[in-house]
Amino acid sequence: MNTIISSAVISGLIQMVLHWFPWRMIMGHGIPRILAYILGVLGIVLPLSALFIQWQQVGVVPDEWQHLLALWACVLSSGLAVSAAYGFDWVLNRVRKSYEHEELDNAKARRE
Repeated sequence: MNTIISSAVISGLIQMVLHWFPWRMIMGHGIPRILAYILGVLGIVLPLSALFIQWQQVGVVPDEWQHLLALWACVLSSGLAVSAAYGFDWVLNRVRKSYEHEELDNAKARRE
């Protein structure tokens, strides 16, 4: 069970890294949508594949439901991580806009 949780956490962390990776600095523009989807799916599948390989190498023979549990754990943690990243971006954007609005109001007050 700990290995399933570890794989799910790694999947979520990969999604966050992919979300906040400085694509614009490296590529000069945002990442194309299709590439973002491909990388996102790989962020789910790679930790899951590593888990299955580890089970095979160690000789662990989990029940079929554990494979399904691992899959859903990685998918859900990735989805939650991406949702949290977008939510955090939204909050930061609102704070930034609030500061910009306040600065404009202060500048307008100084001119008057």
